[in-house]
Order: sequence, then structure tokens, then C-alpha cells
Amino acid sequence: MMSRMRFARRWALLSCLFCALLVGGSAVFGVWTERGLSDYGENPDRIKTMPYLYSAASQETLSDQEHEVESAGLVPPSTLADTSDAIVIGRFDGNRSFGYETCAVELTVTDVIKGIDIAEGERVAVYEQMSVGPMKGAESWEIYDPEGYAAFFEYLGCSDSDGAPLVVEPSETPFRDGMVPFLDGCEYVLFLNEQERHDDVTGESVRDARYVLVRSPYARLPVSDGLPVAVLQSRTDFVTVEEAAGLAHIVADERAERRYVDTRRALFEELEIAVRSA
Repeated sequence: MMSRMRFARRWALLSCLFCALLVGGSAVFGVWTERGLSDYGENPDRIKTMPYLYSAASQETLSDQEHEVESAGLVPPSTLADTSDAIVIGRFDGNRSFGYETCAVELTVTDVIKGIDIAEGERVAVYEQMSVGPMKGAESWEIYDPEGYAAFFEYLGCSDSDGAPLVVEPSETPFRDGMVPFLDGCEYVLFLNEQERHDDVTGESVRDARYVLVRSPYARLPVSDGLPVAVLQSRTDFVTVEEAAGLAHIVADERAERRYVDTRRALFEELEIAVRSA
């Protein structure tokens, strides 16, 4: 009986030690990852030259038909304004911060179209739908598209034997197709939802000027007509982050391009926003 009790106490002690090591290791990894990724915010030029692994938007992704859009987990253009907590025009001045598999940009609000808790001149943080890290899915790419895989590494000027290259790619969200990074100095119409956060002590909801884009490929639209909509093929047309940021959207074909341009024009007319010439 005593030996069983001693065994139980030892097992409990070992379990506690294991949990402590696991939690401690996770915390160290999180801090290490955060520090490593924060270097990109301090030296944004490192990010600009990285390859951007986009996913081109199709005509179906950009559809204005409610049943097609909602089945894909997206907000249709017809209800985009009503779904948003705030609609603003914001200017990105290059302030971007990275965390583990996430990114946030800071924008200056230059005009408020909708939203009672946001003011012109305020600086707000918006989660950008992209992350930086080692390329994922390399093995399946090599199997299903060996020519595209080889072309990508030729574009990088290195070999896959050197390990997974660092890349920037859209986050796994329903509206990732066609999304591109924010461009320094560019103004955007932003359809936003407040990012819900709770106080660690009281548990009450806290507003801290952090927002997420509404689930729509039209949730972020450049005000200027100087950014082109690019027809690109993701397995043959490679771009850097800086090149992708100079685009309004990336689409798979000319039909998708027309759909994007027409819907953007309709949204601007609905909100009485004038497109600015480059």
C-alpha cells in the first residue's frame, strides 16, 4: 500500500514538472519567435524583398451574388457597409509589426464614413492578412507541379536543398485570394470590424483601436486609380512583397479583373467616394 502511495506521489510530481517544462518552453519559444519577427518591423526593407506567395482571386471569389459569396464564408458587396462597424479612409505610413503568424499595420484615419468611436486624425491598428515564415507546402508543390516548383527556386536563385526559404503569404482566411500588402503612403477605403478584447482582470470588453477587415475581398480598396489590378498565375508569375504592394488586387483572369473593377466602382458610388487620379 505504501509503495503505491509513493508511486502516486512521484507520478504526480513528474507530471507537474513536465507541465511546467512544457509551459516554460512554449513561453520561451513565443518570446523568441516574437523577437525574431519584430526585427522585420525594425528593418522593413528585409520584408520588401521577400517573395510574396499570393493566391489569385477568381471571378467566383469576387462574385456579387449573395448565395455564391456566403457559401464561401464571405460577406457580399451588397451588405458590406451594413456589416462594418466602421468605414474609413486610412493612410498607411509604413509602420508594420509582426508576431507569430500574424501582422498588424498602423494607419492614420483621414476621413470617417461610418463609425461613432473613431475620429479623423486617429491612428488605428488593422490586422493585415499575411504572415512571414518558412515556405509551407513545398513537398506537395514539388509533386503536383514540378515545373512551377523548379521555376520558383530558379527565381529565388537558390536550391531546395538549402532548406525552406523565408516567404510572405496571405493568412488562411476565406478572403485571402487576391489580397496584397499595404503600400507605403497609399490611402485605402477600409471596411472594419472592431477586434474584441477583454480586460485580463475584470473580463470586461475593452476598446483599444484595433480592427480586423470585414470578410470580403473588397474590405480594403485603394482610393487612387494608380494601383493596377494584375492578372497573374501563382505558379509562374513571381513577385516580391514590394511589387505586390504596388497592386490593387491580384486576379486569375480578365473576367475576374472586370468583376473587381466594376464592383469597386459601385461601392465607391454607393459611399460617394471620388476615385483619385495617380
